[in-house]
Amino acid sequence: MKQIITILLLSFLTISAQPFGINYQVIIDNCDNSDSFEIMSGSMQEGESFTFQAVNLPAEYSSAQFLYNIFVGAEFGIPSGALTENIDLKINMGNFWCDFGILEQPEGVFRLFSLYFEITGENSGYIPDSYYWFEQNKEAFIKLNLDNIAFYLNLLQITDPNDIEVFYVDGEEIDQNAIRKEIVDNNFIIYPQHFSLLSAGIVEGATNIEKDGDPLQNNYSLKQNHPNPFNPTTTINYTLQNTGFTKLSVYNAIGEEVKVLINKNQSAGKYRINFNAAKLPSGLYFYSLTSGNFTKTNKMILLK
Repeated sequence: MKQIITILLLSFLTISAQPFGINYQVIIDNCDNSDSFEIMSGSMQEGESFTFQAVNLPAEYSSAQFLYNIFVGAEFGIPSGALTENIDLKINMGNFWCDFGILEQPEGVFRLFSLYFEITGENSGYIPDSYYWFEQNKEAFIKLNLDNIAFYLNLLQITDPNDIEVFYVDGEEIDQNAIRKEIVDNNFIIYPQHFSLLSAGIVEGATNIEKDGDPLQNNYSLKQNHPNPFNPTTTINYTLQNTGFTKLSVYNAIGEEVKVLINKNQSAGKYRINFNAAKLPSGLYFYSLTSGNFTKTNKMILLK
């Protein structure tokens, strides 16, 4: 009888110790939040992970391809013991790609990307706009390949990827608690202790990146193009402090130079140039100015 009770007790403990299940879905919203596209979905358990697969987004989401490509090949996982229930996990890239004014919100923050994690717990249900904490300070992980963000680091003149910060966004504030990063074997790994709106990017004052208004840039400038977004023409203004060789180029979201606007010696002064993108597809583009020791890159959006 004692042996039977022992066996039953061990069986109960084994059953109760089974890892909780995770049904995951990766989606992206369209620009008016009226619809979304499912990029991938599947199921796993605590202690397991999945990999973001390469996907060609539909035409109406094509401008978001650059954003998703950052995650292609990335690994996502939740450790054993992190959950107390089975969950449905929706990883939403939102319509972050539609209006890149959001990239400077909150003020002083440049967001390279944002992911909104929506959790529906088997017992807790769905609680929007709140943190879903893991047990015992457990950490999920998102392991990104640095090669996928190398182009953006170069455009931002970031030579050390450690300058990229990870944080949560709560309204108009950022929260850098309960989240950390590390760089291992060409991987940029993010470790959150809860799910909410997670971001990575530049926090002004946390790096040595020069901003407009710094003493070294008072007499050099590259203004934001206007209009932006544009279709198909836009105007770019810039100022040179000294006479020198000047190059102004346009790059697509994967780092290919698609147009050279200026490539010659120019005198000190203010300049205005019109850019016609009639032959280019809709999407995110970068325009970069180099003159003397000054280099600056801005982004712009072509919407046709």
